[in-house]
Amino acid sequence: MNRVCPECGKTTEWVTITQEEEFNVKGEAILVKVELLKCSECEAEFEDMNSENDPYALAYEEYRKRKGMVFPAQIVEFRKKYNLTQKELSSLLGFGDITLSRYENGSLQDEAHDQLLKFVLQPTNLLSLIKEKPFVIPESKHEHIRNILDNEIIKEYYFSKISSRREADIFSGYKTTDFNRVLHLVKYFAYPLGVVKTKLMKLLFYSDFKAFKEFKHSLTGLAYAKYPYGPVPEGFQLLLGMMLEMDPSISTEMQFIGNYQGEVFKSSTAPKVDAFNDNEWAIIKDVQNRFEYFTSKDIKNFSHEEKAYQENSMFELIPYSYADELLI
Repeated sequence: MNRVCPECGKTTEWVTITQEEEFNVKGEAILVKVELLKCSECEAEFEDMNSENDPYALAYEEYRKRKGMVFPAQIVEFRKKYNLTQKELSSLLGFGDITLSRYENGSLQDEAHDQLLKFVLQPTNLLSLIKEKPFVIPESKHEHIRNILDNEIIKEYYFSKISSRREADIFSGYKTTDFNRVLHLVKYFAYPLGVVKTKLMKLLFYSDFKAFKEFKHSLTGLAYAKYPYGPVPEGFQLLLGMMLEMDPSISTEMQFIGNYQGEVFKSSTAPKVDAFNDNEWAIIKDVQNRFEYFTSKDIKNFSHEEKAYQENSMFELIPYSYADELLI
């Protein structure tokens, strides 16, 4: 681009160059790549006032990385997730909303405030603060926030007890685990007459894997493992226990089924219609209809014929890639 150079006074082409500059952030030297404009005639260098890269912001970002501090974008994302205003969050934390606004806009927080921010980012801690200061959050928001937090706390507990924490990958059907969906899927199969636990585990498996076969993602994000009685959700005993805690309308009882006793899950209320979309409900209902008259033994034997079961080792996770070979 052609501009008048303030050094040589000539109209010349200016080019953009990049060089490293050292910034001192709280006593720590940090090198940052800075964009400058250079006159092609006299080679004078000038700061590009139109550059989108703020060198001080870059220096602060590097400092946060080194010190493991909370980033501005994390604070904004956190507030939006729980529908909290700056004033509400700052009141929970015990410092001013103007201070929080500065942090969200790139100012570097002090160590004490950073520790508070890290503290509140944990679901159990946010819930504790809301309980301690119930009047900070309008009553109209309480249910929304509590529902999100309850789901996250359950999820944290679940993943702390099973073998590994997992994001959306081939073992979860490229979906993060959604316990609300798990709950309503359980309620669908358990309402109103109940379903034997062994059969319920297979119905969950077929629902998730058939959905992956059709849509390339699972319904719930659950991972499934090979067990002697067929595929089951990873940590299934813990998972079912959490479902009982999440919804008091779900209960269990022991019943004689033929010559043996089995644990039956029942729901006294129907699942929410909006828990799944129409295409997903079609998959779930198809699975229900397909196995409606199967006993637990029948569906166990049927699942043993699946390649997903035969080609994986006992107690190992089953990749959703086997969904393409599903027998239904």
